[in-house]
Amino acid sequence: MKTLLLLSTILAANLTFACPNLSGKFLCNDEEFGSYEQTITQTGSGDNTVYTTYNDLDGSETIVANGKWKEADINGQKLKTKATCVGKVLNVQMELDTGSEVMEALNMVQLDGNNNIYNYTTVLFRNSGQSMSYKETCKRL
Repeated sequence: MKTLLLLSTILAANLTFACPNLSGKFLCNDEEFGSYEQTITQTGSGDNTVYTTYNDLDGSETIVANGKWKEADINGQKLKTKATCVGKVLNVQMELDTGSEVMEALNMVQLDGNNNIYNYTTVLFRNSGQSMSYKETCKRL
């Protein structure tokens, strides 16, 4: 019985940090922003997986999938991000405080059978109680 418990604990820990390999160049189609090219590099593994993304819309961004909140100040607005991997899904949580509104977003990034990326995003506006969802697909080039 102890062996079974230990084995299930080890398997659960491995699934928690089994980050997807998202490295490559993609042509993305976003419901809100249209089409654009996205380049992703990936280093490290497990809870030290680092993704660096680049596109012409946002420039360069680095995401560390270590389950820790990272805080930044962007033009007086407070942005917090946290990334974790569960199975082969990268989950990125974001919270932006503009002073008049707090927005929370959850991005679930995963690969399909052809190694194309699907990103599902849900945004909640805390003060107004409104929410929206959209999806983005990125085809590997």
